This record gives sequence, structure tokens and C-alpha cells, in this order.
Amino acid sequence: MWSRLEGEHSAAGLPSLTRAGLVCDASLSFLDVLIYDDDSLRRLDTWQRFTSEELQGEIGLLSGGGAKIFAFIANYAPLPSVSISRAGSFDALMDYEVRLQDDSPEHPVMTAAVRAAAGSGLGTVILEPLLSAVRLGSISYDFRGKEYEKESLRNICAYLINVSASSQMFRDSLFTPGEVLNYGGLVGSDMASLPGKSLLYRDIPDFPALKPYRAEADFFCYPNDVAEESLGRPFTRLVVQADIGGETRYYPIAVNRPDFGYRGGRAGLGRNVLHCVNLSLTRKGSDSPEGEIPAEDITEGWMTLYPGQYIRRPAGEYLRVWVEVYPEDTEVKFDIEDLEDDTAEGYYTYELEEDGLGVVLHLLKPGMGMFCIDAGPPVNGGFLVLVIID
Repeated sequence: MWSRLEGEHSAAGLPSLTRAGLVCDASLSFLDVLIYDDDSLRRLDTWQRFTSEELQGEIGLLSGGGAKIFAFIANYAPLPSVSISRAGSFDALMDYEVRLQDDSPEHPVMTAAVRAAAGSGLGTVILEPLLSAVRLGSISYDFRGKEYEKESLRNICAYLINVSASSQMFRDSLFTPGEVLNYGGLVGSDMASLPGKSLLYRDIPDFPALKPYRAEADFFCYPNDVAEESLGRPFTRLVVQADIGGETRYYPIAVNRPDFGYRGGRAGLGRNVLHCVNLSLTRKGSDSPEGEIPAEDITEGWMTLYPGQYIRRPAGEYLRVWVEVYPEDTEVKFDIEDLEDDTAEGYYTYELEEDGLGVVLHLLKPGMGMFCIDAGPPVNGGFLVLVIID
């Protein structure tokens, strides 16, 4: 439940006080709220910053009256130094790009934009990160039947290549990388430009064949959902690198692309998504980080959630939440206790689909419900779904 944070009229006598509650899945260090006139020019009206101490409940936003666009930007430290020409209109702010080096998984840059009349109240505002995650859950190898079947993986590491270095903070689809980090492989200067190499790189200890190693390694990047690869616009890839018999080999995986996890919808990396991948390596792989490898060289498990982890719908609607998994016979469990708790609170009723991969909610009253979805081996992953009902 939100506690109330009362706002004060400024010395300039701003007439309207608009209140909003905030929901996000990461910590808030600070929050900037830029309020624009919702007219043909969409010029900046007011700009307010809130500290973490002020973000413990409902916040009060001061502005002039009339139709407004409320732009919420969390955890973006460089924002106060942005010139007024880059933030003086909402159209200019829409074009403004944040850089990966200024972001972090612990306090990710998060945004939301809401249109409303000043003073009317915004209700609950959901802040969504730009960052997406690629998780290497487990990794194993089995070279039986090959001439190198007695060899073991050594000096193992995993990393992302062809990573978009920047993103427009309010975009939600059609992400085309401008500048690319780790183009074609590990680039030392690119890694040095980031606040920590663990954003894109992890070492993995040696482990024996036939026994999966639980890496649980998360890599963070900006979205990249270009439809086709071209010079300067490559697919983002997860690469596992290892020495086999003294020879360095690579297993590049184009994230959420055909043959590697893609099942439908827009391919590639969207905003604020988690792609869970478990790998079983069966051959030597490629001789370069961008080399072609047949899909049968790698066995993987993965899960994708629709329509997302953070869903907002009005009371009275029916909402379907479902997952796709590979392999298709992977066991999926919806947390019945979570669903029953929300039903007891009167937020919704639910009906599980026959195939066990989806649930249909009948949303009944305003509030917030949440439930978990978990997948068994070989996916071994899960999601927490948050449902906001207006």
C-alpha cells in the first residue's frame, strides 16, 4: 500500500498537483519526472527530481494546468547535465539515447510515459528497464563417438558480442543498433569502457563431461531486434569459448533467432526481456566467435513469456498469460497458491489451459496480483508475473 507524500506549491505558484504511485522490479536511487504540455509543440513545463528517501510512497508532481505528458526516468545519473535542447520538448526527449556504460543491472535506467490532465492523478505508473538479460543457466558437453571424445573443455568463458551500445530511452520496439560493442568478438577497449566486465563477460570453471554445470550467468545488454543482419547491424550473440585439445573453439548463439530459441513474433532482443538458455555441446564448434555452426551442434532449453512480466489492464477484461518452451515437453508449473491468494483477495478468477502452458484471468477489481511460472529441466527457469488492475 502506498503511503502519501504531500507536495507543496512552488514559489512560482504552479497551480496543479498530480499524484502517482510507482511500481518497478528494481531499486530506485533517484527519479526524474519531466512534464510536457500535450499540444502540438509538447514543450517542457516542469522538471522535478526525487531522491530515494522521497520515493517510499506516492509522489506529488507540480506543473501548470491542462493536458500533460508525464515522462518518468529513473536511475539515469547524466540527466541533469543534458542540455535543454535535448530535453526541452518531448519529441527531442524521445530521440535522446542513453548509453550502456551509464546503466547497471543493480540500478537500471527505467522509464515510463503517461498522458493525463494535470491534477487528475496518474494512479500506478510502471517503470520498465531498457536492459534485457541473456541467462546461461547450465552448460554441459558430450563428445562421445567423436575422435576427440576423451578431450575436456578448458579455459571456458562466455560473453556477448555485437551488443548495442545505446538506446532511445522511451522506445519499445524496432531497436536498431547504432554503435556496437564487441563487434565480431571480444574487444578490449569496449570492455574497458563499461563499469564492469561482468555486464558482458563471465569466466566458467572447468567441469567434467556429461555432468551439467550450473553457470547461472546473466549478461545484460540493450535491445537489438533488426530483421536481417547487415554490415554494422549484426545480431547480438551469446558466445561460449573453450579450449579443446589445445585449440580454441567457439559456440556462437544468435539470441532468439531461427534455430536458436525463436518460435514466433519479432525475432531478436526486445526491451526488458529475459532469455534463459541451457546448453549441451556435442561437437567442437566454430573457429571464430561469428562462425557458422549447425543447430544440431548445440542442444538448448529455453522459455519465453507472453505478454510480459508486467501487465496493466482494466477491471472487467480477460487476460491470457502463457509461455512457450523448448523442448516442447518441458514441464511447466503455474504457482496455484499464488493464483488462489489473488482469487481470495478478489482481484481475479483464473482458469488454467489444458496444455498447462497458459492461464486466463478474469480481472475483477483494481489492485495488484502476482504469480510465478516455473519450467523444469532442461530449461530450469521461471518468471514472476505482476498484474496491475485499474
